[in-house]
Amino acid sequence: MINILKNRVLGFSQAIGLVLISMGIITGCTPRNETPNIEGETFLVDLTFSGFETRVRPITSGQADEHQKNFGSQHHHVDEFPTNLYYWSFDAATLISDYYHQSPIELSLFPSWTTHTFLNGFPNTSVSNKLLEAGAVGSFILPIPVSGIRSLDKLSFEMGLSKYNALGIELEYSFSRSTGLSSLGKMIKIPKENLGFIKNTLAFDLSEITFQGQDTLYLFLSVNRGQLSENKNFTQRKSAVRIDNIRVSGMRNVRNEKLKNDLHYVIFDQKSNLKVSRGKFDVEKDAQSLRVELPFGEYSLVSIYNNSVKNPFLPEVIGAKNDFYLRDSMEVDGRIFGSIDTFKVDRSFSKKLELHRAYSQVRFEFTDTLATTKVTQLRVYPNHQPFAWNPYSINLPSLDAKPRKPYVIDINMDREKTVVFNEFLGLEAMARDLKYKVEVMEEEKVLRTFEVQGSVLNNMQLVFKGPLLPPTSGFGGFEISLKEKWTGEKVITFDKE
Repeated sequence: MINILKNRVLGFSQAIGLVLISMGIITGCTPRNETPNIEGETFLVDLTFSGFETRVRPITSGQADEHQKNFGSQHHHVDEFPTNLYYWSFDAATLISDYYHQSPIELSLFPSWTTHTFLNGFPNTSVSNKLLEAGAVGSFILPIPVSGIRSLDKLSFEMGLSKYNALGIELEYSFSRSTGLSSLGKMIKIPKENLGFIKNTLAFDLSEITFQGQDTLYLFLSVNRGQLSENKNFTQRKSAVRIDNIRVSGMRNVRNEKLKNDLHYVIFDQKSNLKVSRGKFDVEKDAQSLRVELPFGEYSLVSIYNNSVKNPFLPEVIGAKNDFYLRDSMEVDGRIFGSIDTFKVDRSFSKKLELHRAYSQVRFEFTDTLATTKVTQLRVYPNHQPFAWNPYSINLPSLDAKPRKPYVIDINMDREKTVVFNEFLGLEAMARDLKYKVEVMEEEKVLRTFEVQGSVLNNMQLVFKGPLLPPTSGFGGFEISLKEKWTGEKVITFDKE
C-alpha cells in the first residue's frame, strides 16, 4: 500500500533534496532499528523536497551559478543573462535614459553648475547619433533604483577627453547622494595619445555591489582623477568630456505567471522494473513533501521539475522503466531539470538528491555598430528534430517529423543586442547538433534570413556572435563560442555570402 501525504514547506534553494525520514522520530534523520524483510511490513518514507530556486543564473564573464541566491518563498524568476537595465544614447538631446528597468532616470552632473551640450556622435557611428559633452565636469551621477534588480553586471560607456583633462577615470558608489562614497575597481587611465576626444570604449564591473535593503544606488563616474603631472596641459577650467552609450546591465527579477512549476516523479521497483508510484505537484501552490510506505527492496526514482508554459511531454501510461521517456516541450521561455536516483529500503534513512539542467542555453550576440532600429522581431526556426531523453531504454520514441514552430522573439536593437533562449537536450552525455534558421523582421517584412549551427553538450551555453544587419550588401558572419562554466563555451561566426 502506498499512502501519499502532502506537507507544505517554506523555502527554496538551488538543489532539490529528497530526505527520507523515519516515522515517530522528531529529528527526521535518525535511523530506526528496524528488522528488515518481515513479510507484509512496510517502511514509512518521507520524500521531502527541501527547496530549489526557480531561476538559475547562467555564466557571465566566465562565472556560472556561484552567485545564485535563495529567494525563499518569493519564487521570482530572474533573467538568465544580464540585460540592459538602463541606457543613455543622448540621441534625443536629453539627459533622460532611453531605456529603463522601471522608470526613466535623469543623469546629473557634478558640480551642478556644469555646462553641457549635445553634439554629433563619435566618428564612424550613425548619422543620427548624438553624444553628451560636459565642460569642467567632476562626475556623472547615475541614480539607479534597485527594486526588482537581482544583481548588477557592468557599467559600460564610450568616452573622449579633451587635451586639458587629467587621465584618470574612477567609479564610486553610494546609497546616498552626498555621503559615504566607496571606490569600485581600479582607476582607468586613458593613454595620453588618446586625448583630443578620441573615443575610448570602457567598462567597470558592478557584480560585487550588494544592495539588499536599499532603495537607490548612486553611481559616480568621476573624471579628471590621477596625478596632474601625467598631463602637463591639465586645466580643470578648460577640460571637457564627451560621453555616449552609457549602459548599466544586470539581472532582473521577472515573474512569469504563465510558467508551470510542477515536479513530476515516478518510482520504479529495481528488481521487477515495474512502476510503484507516479505523481506530480506544484511546488509553489501545493505541498512539497511526499510520504510513502514502501516494502523492503530497492527502488529507482526519476524526478522532473518543469518550469515551462506546457506540461512536460511524458508518456500517458508508464507501467515499467522502458516506458519512460521525456521529450522536448520547453519552448522559448522554458526550463526543465531532472535527476535519477536509486535507494534501498530496509529501514528509515535520509538521502538527498540534486536536480540538474536538462537543457543548454543558446545566445545570439549582435555586433552591429550602425543603428538597426527597424528590426522589431526575430523568428528563430529550429532545423533539428526535438530531442528525447530515455534513460532506461535504447529505444527512441517516434518523433514528430512536422516542421517545428519558430521561436518568436521581440527585439529592440537600440536597447539590447542579445537574444537568449533555452534548448532541451536531456541529461545525456553525448553532444547534440543544433541548427537554426533566423528571419530578421521589420513588422511583417523579412529583412534578412541566415542559418547557423553548432554542436553542444547538455548544460552548456552556445553563443552565436556576429552582425544582425551587416552594413554592406553581403551578409556578415557569426562566430560561435561554447562557455565552459556550465560545461564549456564555443564561438561560431557565420561567413559573408
